[in-house]
Amino acid sequence: MGRPPNPKPILIVDTREQHPFDFDGDDAFESIEHTKLDQGDYSLKGLEHIVSIERKANVNEIYTNLSSQEARTRFYAEAQRLAEKVKFRFIIVEQEFEDAMNPSSYAVNTMHRNKYSPYMPPALVIGNLITFMVKYNIHVMFAGSKAKTMAKKILITIHDMHRKGELQ
Repeated sequence: MGRPPNPKPILIVDTREQHPFDFDGDDAFESIEHTKLDQGDYSLKGLEHIVSIERKANVNEIYTNLSSQEARTRFYAEAQRLAEKVKFRFIIVEQEFEDAMNPSSYAVNTMHRNKYSPYMPPALVIGNLITFMVKYNIHVMFAGSKAKTMAKKILITIHDMHRKGELQ
């Protein structure tokens, strides 16, 4: 008779995540492993094909991913790979949606100015995020100060649903 499956998930944090959410000591997870993930910044051990969360610290980080043709091509290629390999895909932004609508949020250099225009039009970022949501079925969430809590809730919900056989 084998050991019953562990009721708590093992959190995986991508090793490239520079300032990860601090889940140390959080009793919702059995443990935390820092491992290179092929997609996203956070997932669950054994469920990497089910859930992936990409964390964006701020709207400017998204803008940077869209600011040049090369960066935009890379960002869209990542979205395509994510859509092909992971069932539930999320981008969690650690700012409020109102921040995305404020052009002064897009400070792309030390002078806090875009080299082509003093302000980046919010429509560029929002339009691309809408494309991600529609074309790649990526859930984009502006969570502000609740980003860590939201990420945890997503991961625990998916883990629980998977354990109950509600997800394949």
